[in-house]
Amino acid sequence: MIKLSKGFTLMELMIVVVIISTLVAIAIPAYNNYDLKARRAAAKTALTGFSAAMESWYAQAHTYQGAAVGGANTGSPAIYEQVVPKDATGTRVFYNLNISTSSVSGYTLQAVRTNRMASDACGDFTLNNLGTKGLANNTKSIADCW
Repeated sequence: MIKLSKGFTLMELMIVVVIISTLVAIAIPAYNNYDLKARRAAAKTALTGFSAAMESWYAQAHTYQGAAVGGANTGSPAIYEQVVPKDATGTRVFYNLNISTSSVSGYTLQAVRTNRMASDACGDFTLNNLGTKGLANNTKSIADCW
């Protein structure tokens, strides 16, 4: 009489564990890279919107100065969102926006990394009134990040 066994052998279970582990080892880094790119894109989009707000400020005030909180020339913006993503708080903030320099005729805006993005190799994004894109505190090139 042939005895039919039900269930799985230890070897079969170990093979399944190895296959799942391999898939997870490939999927997690790919997801993390995608997540970083999405957050960088949000920061760049915010800087572009912030730049448009600065141009609107200039059209009204005839200067780029005074657009920061409290009428200051540099620091957190009073005329645009201060964090990326918009309305985020605590550890959900990935970039802080600020005006790093401003004068009557020009400005430089910055998206400074924070929280989970603090160690991102692209560093902090910058954009000036001429549309020049830049990076600060970075280890990757502008071509790789912008």
